[in-house]
Amino acid sequence: MAATSAPSAAPPPAATLRAGTIANAAYTFYVAAERGYFQEQGIDLQQEVFSGGNDMTASLATGQLDVGQTAVQVSLLNALLREVPVRAIFDTNHFGVGQPGYGVVARKELWDSGAVRQLTDLVGRKVAIGGAAGGPGIDVERGLQAHGYSLADLDLQIIRQPDIPVALANGAVDGGIINEPGLSATVNREVAVVLNYLSEFYPNHQLAVLASGPSFAARPEVARRFAVGFLRAVRDWADASQHGVGVEAMARLLAANNGLSVELNTDLLQRRALALMDPDGRVNKASIQYDAEWYVRNGLLERVPDVDRFVDPQYADYAVSQLGPYAPRRP
Repeated sequence: MAATSAPSAAPPPAATLRAGTIANAAYTFYVAAERGYFQEQGIDLQQEVFSGGNDMTASLATGQLDVGQTAVQVSLLNALLREVPVRAIFDTNHFGVGQPGYGVVARKELWDSGAVRQLTDLVGRKVAIGGAAGGPGIDVERGLQAHGYSLADLDLQIIRQPDIPVALANGAVDGGIINEPGLSATVNREVAVVLNYLSEFYPNHQLAVLASGPSFAARPEVARRFAVGFLRAVRDWADASQHGVGVEAMARLLAANNGLSVELNTDLLQRRALALMDPDGRVNKASIQYDAEWYVRNGLLERVPDVDRFVDPQYADYAVSQLGPYAPRRP
């Protein structure tokens, strides 16, 4: 009698989840969609694209979104103090040790003249930053504090990230805090010179998380399926961005989604200059605690929220239990 193969397992019942993603930077969502990881888990993921994470918290709290990418910033921490029921469930961006994704730069003219050669030479000068105090500003202040200065010793100019290279080129500012891909473009055009990468000041800084709302927690079985699909994408991203495995395929996938060329995406991946994520999904609670205390010291936050309550590891734990601990693929 001919052997018969065992019947394949029935696919899980279809479920819709709504995700808030950041324009041009929803890396794991691009991977999961392209490679069918959510589809395999029976998840119909509907994405709403945002220019930033500030607007997502309210949508998560009201159930308009189930999950969303969001920066760890003062608006999110203030929402926690107001008992807004959001939880950090996955790491979506942190600074790796020595990562060159975000830098402090000086105008090349000032570098060439010798007027600015290190971070402290920017004290008293106009320095462009993409937003109000916090985020990259925390990193820069750590660098300044090592020399007895603070962020207040810089003449900060709030300028949109895409406009900072222009401000440097026309001499409107003397320095800037720029992320990729704008950082490489600015340096390659010889507009500015990198003084330091922010990861030198604050390695393992938890920059962004995947946050969930109450509608996500209300469907635990669907949430766990999502977690497995999401972590598979995170691990593919870690293979390429941290270990150089599958870089060419990842660069092509990115080019179809982030508006950059395959060549530029390849370069950014090879230099580990894009978002880094813990391949087991772990969120750095100590970093969030530090940032919250920084905001309190600077009068931007009334008190430190309960970080242990905010960070919910159960979904990452479940996904790891299904997929096993991370081990990078071989080239």
